[in-house]
Amino acid sequence: MKFTTITLLILLLFSCTKQEDPIINFTVTQNSSGQIVLTANLEKITPKNVSVVGFSAGMSSNHYIQENQVKTDQITSNVVQLTMNSSNFVAGQTYYFSCFLGTKSGKLIRSAPVALSTEIDAPCNITNNTYLVNGSGSSGAIDFGTTNNATLTATSGGGVFKHYTVQFGSATYKFIFRGNPSSLVYSTSTTTSGMASSEVLIQNTNSGATMFAGQNVFVTDNNNGTFTITKCPYLNYDSYYFPSDVLVSFKVTGNY
Repeated sequence: MKFTTITLLILLLFSCTKQEDPIINFTVTQNSSGQIVLTANLEKITPKNVSVVGFSAGMSSNHYIQENQVKTDQITSNVVQLTMNSSNFVAGQTYYFSCFLGTKSGKLIRSAPVALSTEIDAPCNITNNTYLVNGSGSSGAIDFGTTNNATLTATSGGGVFKHYTVQFGSATYKFIFRGNPSSLVYSTSTTTSGMASSEVLIQNTNSGATMFAGQNVFVTDNNNGTFTITKCPYLNYDSYYFPSDVLVSFKVTGNY
C-alpha cells in the first residue's frame, strides 16, 4: 500500500508538469554572394508537433508577420533555413527578420527580431581585400596587392573616434570613424575636428597624407563581426608614391 501511494504521487507530479514551449535560435547572415541566409534551430519540440513554420521581414522590429511573410512551410527537421536574393531589399537599409512557428496544439511562437543592414553596392568592381594605386596619368599601376584585415588599434576623443589600421603593401593606412563603422556611404574628411558620423578620415601613416575631402567610401556591416570598406578610384595626393598624384582604390575587410 505504501508503494502504491508513492507511485501515485510520482504519476501525479509528472501529469502536472507543464510542457516547455519551443525555443527558436534564429540567425541572419549574408553569404559571400551577398545572399541573405535565415537559419532557425528549433529546440524542445519535434517536427511532427509543428503545423507550420515561417520567416518574416519588415522595416520595424515589431512588424506584423501576417503582412510581411517571406516564407511559410511545413517542416521535417529541427533546422529550417532560407536563402534569399538581397536584390529584393534596398541596399544600406536596416531590415528586421523573425522566425515564427505554429504548433498543432494551437500556439504561435515568434523569435526575437534580428536586424540586418543589407550590403551597399559600390559603383566599381574590386576584389575583396585588395588595393590598387595607379599614376594619375598614363604611368599605370604603381602599387597593388592583397591586404590584411583592418583591426581596431586605438580610440581618441574620449573613445568617440575608432582607429583601424591595415597594410597596403609597405604602407600602413589608418581609418578613423566617429563611432563604429556601419552600413553607410561615408564621405572622406581630412580632420577629426567637427567630423560628422557620416565621415571617415583615411590616412597613409607613412607619409601623413590624408585622402582628399568629399570622396565616397562605401561601408557595409556584414553582421558577423566584420565590416567591408570599398573605395573606388579617385585622384589623391600622396608623397609616399611617385608620381605623387595617384588614383587609389581598395576593398578592405575590417574586424570589430
